[in-house]
Amino acid sequence: MTEPIRLTDQAVITAARALIMENKRCAAKLKDDSLSDEQAEYFGDYVQLLDAAMGEIEALYVERQATNRHMGSFDALYESVLLDKD
Repeated sequence: MTEPIRLTDQAVITAARALIMENKRCAAKLKDDSLSDEQAEYFGDYVQLLDAAMGEIEALYVERQATNRHMGSFDALYESVLLDKD
């Protein structure tokens, strides 16, 4: 069995930010009335995958936060990324 991948705190933060940004992008796409049914289905399925990945990254983030007092809360990170302009 292979060793699990070890991520630095910065890698966890970066992955979380990327997932939040991608989720935000896809949510905006889903609001587009010009999407075809196939496109809407694709983005809907993709958002579900992103949500699952987000749950895993959030759990890892919270675990890391317990040992790194310099990491802010996951909710604060999430809100700050949502407020960022594209």
